[in-house]
Amino acid sequence: MPRLAPLHRDARFCPILDVVAQVRQLQARGVELIDLSVGTPNFLPAAHVYAQAQAALADDRGVYGSSRGHAGLVEAYLHYLSGQGLHLHEERHVVTGLGAKHLLHSVFGVILEPGDEVVIPTPCWPTYFDIVQQAGGVVVMVPGTVETDYKISPDALAAALTPRTKAVLLNNPSNPTGAAYDRDALHELAAVLRGSDAWIISDDVYSRFVSPSMDFCHLLQVAPDLVDRVVKIDSVSKLYGMPGWRVGMMAAPVSLAEAVVRLNSNSISSVPEVAAAAAAAALRGDQSFSLAMVEQYRARRALAHGLLASSPRLRCPLPDGAFYLFPDVSACFGLHVPAHRATTAAPVHAANDSPASVDIPHPPRAQSEPIQVRDDLHLTQLLLNQAHVAVVPGRYFGEPRSLRITCSADADTLAEGVARIRSFIDSLI
Repeated sequence: MPRLAPLHRDARFCPILDVVAQVRQLQARGVELIDLSVGTPNFLPAAHVYAQAQAALADDRGVYGSSRGHAGLVEAYLHYLSGQGLHLHEERHVVTGLGAKHLLHSVFGVILEPGDEVVIPTPCWPTYFDIVQQAGGVVVMVPGTVETDYKISPDALAAALTPRTKAVLLNNPSNPTGAAYDRDALHELAAVLRGSDAWIISDDVYSRFVSPSMDFCHLLQVAPDLVDRVVKIDSVSKLYGMPGWRVGMMAAPVSLAEAVVRLNSNSISSVPEVAAAAAAAALRGDQSFSLAMVEQYRARRALAHGLLASSPRLRCPLPDGAFYLFPDVSACFGLHVPAHRATTAAPVHAANDSPASVDIPHPPRAQSEPIQVRDDLHLTQLLLNQAHVAVVPGRYFGEPRSLRITCSADADTLAEGVARIRSFIDSLI
C-alpha cells in the first residue's frame, strides 16, 4: 500500500481540538459540563460587521478573489496597523489568509528547509510545534517558568540562537499563559535579535487583550530597524468574536509576502469575499464592542485568578494579557482523590503525542482503591469526569506541570467552573 510522506505520517490531531471533541462526546451523552478549554470568544460581531457581509452577498459576482486579499480588507488592515502606531507597511507588504493558523503554516512553509531551527518561548500554543515540524523544521524551546511569570530572559533567548536558527517566534501576549512583554522588555529582546539574521515571526492575535497599566507596544515600535525581518500576524477571531469566519492578515517584508501570495494562488486561491468584507468592516468600523469585551475579559480573568490564587496547591501568576490562566498544579501530583469523590467515571481518550504527552491506560479499578493523581493529563481527566469541568493539560503547551483555563465564558459560568476546580484540588489528600 502506498505510504504517506514522513512529515505527515505520524502528524497528530490538534490537541486542543481533541479536547473539544471529548467535551462534545460527553455532552452528547447528557453530561452537563462547564467548558473552560477552548479559547473561543463568547461574543459575536457587531451589527455593522454582519451588514457589510450581507452587502457583499448582495453584490456577489461568483468570481475568484485576489490571492493577496480583497482590496478593502488590505486597506482596512493597513488602517488597523496605523491605529497601532505602525506606519512601516504598504499594500505590497500585506497578505491575507484563512486565519492566523493558515498564515503561520504558509510562512513556515516558504522559509524553512529541512533541519532549520525555530526558537519558540514556551509554554506556547501547541500548533506552533506541529506547524514547524510539518514544514521540516526543528523546534528549539526556550522555557519560561512560573517563577518568571512564564517570560523568558534576553540571556535565555541569546543562548538558544545558533547558526541554524531560521526564525524566532514571539507571541505577545501569550497563549496559554497571558505573559506579556512591555516596552523595556522588548528593547532587551530586540538587542539580542539584532545579533541574528533570523526571521522574527510576531503572532499578535491577542495584542488588544492587555492590562491598561502596562507600557505595551509592538516590537516594531521599539525596533523599527528590524522591519526587514519581522513578520506580523493578526486575526479577527479573538478581537471581534469571529473565529469561524477564518480571516487572518499578515504584514511582512516584500519577498516573503510575495512568496505567500504565490502559495495562496496555488492553495486557497483567495479568502472568500464575504468573509473578507466582514473582516474589513470589523477592522475599520466602530471598535466599541470589541473594547467592551476586552474589559469584560480582564474582569473575568481577575475573578478567576482571585478564586485560584489563595489555594496552597496552586501557583498562578496574574497575567498582563490574553484571557487565560495557567496555574502550576504540580503540588497535586502524588495526592489521592478522597473516597467520596473516587468514582469510576468513563475514561476520556488522550490526544496523540505532543511534546510530553502519552496515552494513559485505564485498568479496571476497584471502588475502594484510592486514585492517585499521576500528572497534568490525569488531573485534567479527573476534572472532566468527576468535577465536570474541561480544561487543557499543560503538556500540550510544553509545560507538563500546569493546566490552561480559558476565561472567556460568562462570569457566572466561569466562577462556577473555577470553584469546581478549586474544590476538587483542595479535596485531594
